[in-house]
Amino acid sequence: MALGTLYYYPNSPRSSWLLPLAKYLQLEIQAKSPTEAIEFPSLFMLKKAPAFISENGFKLTEMVAIALYFVQISGKKEFAGVTDEEKASQVKWLSFLNSDFLSSAYSVHTANSDEEKLKFLEKVKLNLAFVDEQLSRTKFLGGDSPLVSDMYAYKMLASMKAFGLPVENPANVERFYEAFKQHPLGELMDSK
Repeated sequence: MALGTLYYYPNSPRSSWLLPLAKYLQLEIQAKSPTEAIEFPSLFMLKKAPAFISENGFKLTEMVAIALYFVQISGKKEFAGVTDEEKASQVKWLSFLNSDFLSSAYSVHTANSDEEKLKFLEKVKLNLAFVDEQLSRTKFLGGDSPLVSDMYAYKMLASMKAFGLPVENPANVERFYEAFKQHPLGELMDSK
């Protein structure tokens, strides 16, 4: 029996990675597109996805909350960190990637002028430099082994490449991307 239903947009970097996460965590999740599920608007008044409803009616919105909930109900709680510092770091990276990082990358595509586009590209480069600085000290964002934030970071970087964002990754970010791509988690993320 499915744990619940995840409403998500298959092409959205914010929500499409949640299914591979659930698969890695060995959670049985039903997945639906909110545009095709007639029950979605009545279940979630803000009509935002990703959104999750469990079989017992527990509702959860917001990507970070859903990802961390999936980890907590799985048998792999350590995937969100073991120490208090690792757990806080995972929330930090998930929040940063989901807000500052994603919004600056998206803003490049929605810029109204070349000047505005250049301003957002500089913000993207600064955000990448911030990630690169962390990766100059650790193999993955959380340390020597990939954790939940690394899955999302990989998805964000893959989306930037797919959308042709005209920014080169700094050396440590590119090393991370290639290492994660070769890792079983990267292979899981890339499988359709």
